[in-house]
Amino acid sequence: KERVQKRWPGGPVEVLCADACEEGAEGLPPAGSCDLVTFSYALVMIPEWKKAVDHALRLLRPNGHLGVCDFTVLPEQGQSGMMQSFWKKTFASDHVILSTEHREYLK
Repeated sequence: KERVQKRWPGGPVEVLCADACEEGAEGLPPAGSCDLVTFSYALVMIPEWKKAVDHALRLLRPNGHLGVCDFTVLPEQGQSGMMQSFWKKTFASDHVILSTEHREYLK
């Protein structure tokens, strides 16, 4: 938050840290008022991640953008079942749930 305020004092970027699934979070902008909502390495750690995505989409203006950067598994790109299983188990120890469902839902 401090970096953004330093870089763009009173500017167009506002940082909000809140529960992504809580519609009534303090300081949350009204529905349909955001140009961009981002998730950076977070969706795979949110148990109710579909709710978080749906909530983010409600915040967007028409033609707004949802930006997601996260971990995933890629069976359609030749990642073997054994490698998928390895990565799922490895990441699960840190409460990161890898699933092809994330990418499908975001499409």
